[in-house]
Amino acid sequence: MLYYHNSNLTNEINHIKDETVLYHQMEKDCHANRGLEVSKISSNIKQEERDIIGLELDIDIMKQLMVNLMHKLQSEIFLAELESSRAAGAGKLEFKRFKRN
Repeated sequence: MLYYHNSNLTNEINHIKDETVLYHQMEKDCHANRGLEVSKISSNIKQEERDIIGLELDIDIMKQLMVNLMHKLQSEIFLAELESSRAAGAGKLEFKRFKRN
């Protein structure tokens, strides 16, 4: 009878050890999976940051293009006014002098 109980206890101890090894392996797998998920999330965040920087550069380029276009339009308007004043004044331009106080 003592041998039977000893055998049962040994089997139970071995079963508990096997479960402990299994749980440790499952824990390692969970950490590995969580690490992969964190790595994926981290790479996604880095990609989003690169996308934001790219969009900010696009905005800066669009602003500069708008400034260039406005300058060109103002130049064209100035030249058109200059041509119309030359045509109206037969080539004479009037310069106004301002008096200094």
